[in-house]
Amino acid sequence: MAAKGPRRDDRVRVRRARPQDAIRIRNLHVASIRELTGSHYTPAQIAAWSAGRKPSDYLQAMRAGLTVWVAQRGRRIAGFAAASETEIHLLYVHPRQTGLGAGSALLAEIERTARRAGSRQLLCPASLNAVSFYRAHGYLPQGRANVHFGDTPIPYLKMRKTL
Repeated sequence: MAAKGPRRDDRVRVRRARPQDAIRIRNLHVASIRELTGSHYTPAQIAAWSAGRKPSDYLQAMRAGLTVWVAQRGRRIAGFAAASETEIHLLYVHPRQTGLGAGSALLAEIERTARRAGSRQLLCPASLNAVSFYRAHGYLPQGRANVHFGDTPIPYLKMRKTL
């Protein structure tokens, strides 16, 4: 019996985010933070990081010059990313979609777009739970830093890839 290929709705398709995606992006973002970061962050850090996210935040990013993409599997958004020509600002995958190609597809699109724009490198503030993902895609650590949500520091690793 021949092995079946992926069903049509199982393939990941990356497209530009649309305003009507903002609520689903927000929900995915919060779910990803809450469900995937517990091995590297405290409950207080996770609560501060995921609190106060609004759909309008993602609409603002779309209007502020960042390119926002979604990875779609069938009708579901499996992941999303926001980037400029030189920096990955956000890349999150739904907790039930990790390891299935959505993050890699988003990263490939970001890198293609940066190369077309003439960028020679990409910078990335990688959450500690995502460092192995970025290393597997050729990103190298450049040092540690913190982002603060209120008074709560969230450590991350600065990473860089030469394109």
